[in-house]
Amino acid sequence: MTRRKTTDGVGSMPPLMLQILLSVADRPNHGYAMLQEIEHRMDADYEIGAATLYRTLRRLTEAGWIEAGDDTEHSQRRVYTLTEIGREHMVREVDRLQRLVAWADAVGVDLGTATPEPA
Repeated sequence: MTRRKTTDGVGSMPPLMLQILLSVADRPNHGYAMLQEIEHRMDADYEIGAATLYRTLRRLTEAGWIEAGDDTEHSQRRVYTLTEIGREHMVREVDRLQRLVAWADAVGVDLGTATPEPA
């Protein structure tokens, strides 16, 4: 079985792709601000390497899901904007995850016990 690229629109997407799409869903954003927002929203222990972020940004840009442009305030920064096709994929993935959570709820998964106690 061959593995398909996520950006071909088939299957689920890696969490980082969705997190990037969400971070540009309501406004353009640059890479460092994305890192900060993702780490803040996900967990203080959640760290993303800059190389991983920029490799994923490149894939999303090449797929046409986001567009890169120059930051008008800081000439050395690139800002990224969500495209219509990117929004469609983001919405589809969020819907898929909501259905997955509803399934977990239906089978009695207690989300209150999902986080392990600190050691």
